[in-house]
Amino acid sequence: MRFRILAARFAAVLSALVLVTAGLGLVIFEPDLPMHDGTVSAEPVTLPPAAAVTVCTPGPQQTSSDSGDEEFGNQASATHTLTTVIAQQPSTPVLGHYRRAGTAETFPLPDTARGVSIYRNDNETLPGIVVVEPGGAGEPQLAGSTISINDGGDLRGLSAAPCIAPSSDMWLLGGATTVGSSATLVMTNAGQTTASVAVELLSERGPLPQTATTRTVAAGASESLVLEGIGSEVERLAVHLTTSGGEVAAAVQYHGLSGITPQGSGVITPSAPAARSLYIPGVQLSGDEGDDVVRLVNPHEETTTVSVQLLGKDGTLTLPGASDIPIDAHSVQDLSLTGVDAGDYTVMITASEPLVAGVQLDTPGDEDRHAHTWLPTITPAPTLLVPVVDDHDLSAQVQLTNPSDTAVDVTAVTIGTNGEEASGNSMTLKAHTTTNVEIAPGTRAVRLEADSPIVAATVLKYRVGDETLRAVLPATALIRDGRVVHIDLGGSANQNSG
Repeated sequence: MRFRILAARFAAVLSALVLVTAGLGLVIFEPDLPMHDGTVSAEPVTLPPAAAVTVCTPGPQQTSSDSGDEEFGNQASATHTLTTVIAQQPSTPVLGHYRRAGTAETFPLPDTARGVSIYRNDNETLPGIVVVEPGGAGEPQLAGSTISINDGGDLRGLSAAPCIAPSSDMWLLGGATTVGSSATLVMTNAGQTTASVAVELLSERGPLPQTATTRTVAAGASESLVLEGIGSEVERLAVHLTTSGGEVAAAVQYHGLSGITPQGSGVITPSAPAARSLYIPGVQLSGDEGDDVVRLVNPHEETTTVSVQLLGKDGTLTLPGASDIPIDAHSVQDLSLTGVDAGDYTVMITASEPLVAGVQLDTPGDEDRHAHTWLPTITPAPTLLVPVVDDHDLSAQVQLTNPSDTAVDVTAVTIGTNGEEASGNSMTLKAHTTTNVEIAPGTRAVRLEADSPIVAATVLKYRVGDETLRAVLPATALIRDGRVVHIDLGGSANQNSG
């Protein structure tokens, strides 16, 4: 009887595991037998490699036929997009494809070097779904980005969005729905089944129950939702998505106008899940210029306290007035970064309870023009892939931060245009410091390998006349040792990524 009960529990755990990790295949192993005291130990089980999936979402689009008023210097300008996907499959050729969401148009990923594939697509207007099938013994690695350049017109701005892994729970922080501001939520279903997406807006006034809505996204399709159409006059916007029936990848395309003067455009991508310690790399501050802010969201029923520090080249700097600040339940609050010394930083946030966060970088221009860039939090990891785009007059700089209390050794391996890898450059980074990594011409990505978790991002710049637009691409964490599940016959299963 005991054996039947244990077998039933084990079967239930495996069934749940297969549902959670669809496509990974069945894992069969011989469980530990019950010990003499009736308890069973939990053993780690490494899952077989799974397909890697990501979605690349372009920024706001304008065509050459869009009208402008030349009398006010608002000439139309077409959007130029650059999509880059980097796939790695250890020891075997890459088997993958890129498909335009909502269409049957599919393009194979080229195997430019054995085990490395670089796919590029210019002027894409639809989200792209990228899938790399498992092969060999290692996990396929997948990262990418879409850069959107608008050097004139109402959408003037530079946006950089990393390709996004589908999820069932996402927070997107940034933007507004006040007069002159627009924010469009783009949801893409990369799966094989229809997904139901619950959308909730939060603001400086707290949750907006009247904005709660549910949208259905068909398999392989993409759906858009204009947020000012369901929740207007929101100065500090946060979007929370939860799904059932499947997972989606989501992004917010935004732009703003002050009268006829452009106030920037870009793409907001999901922040890391709520946590007590959060990190936002790629924060380049210019001193007293601009309206740079940290946006904080407390998703809980109780007030939480927050402290904000910046990790720079010389170590930790506490944001003035940002120690043990109370954040009300379900509220959205902005903290100004104005007045912090110019430099390259990673924002580090610590809180009494888990929260979510983002950063807005404001670049002022001539004639009251502004360009806004929203940066998400990312989770530190020991192995990161940082996309690099340095063509089409873009300049790129990789920024690396050690968030730990001790020094960390890091090796930076560059991946070139044809997928070739250069020998790694090693460095030691002091605790709580940020540095820049040199990039050779023709680099398409930098793989960072460290002996403890780190964070990184690529800072992009684009010259428009005498002004410089900027955007930030956060790094993508790579699975180094495979997915591990701890299973015990008491009915619990925990999945971790190595």
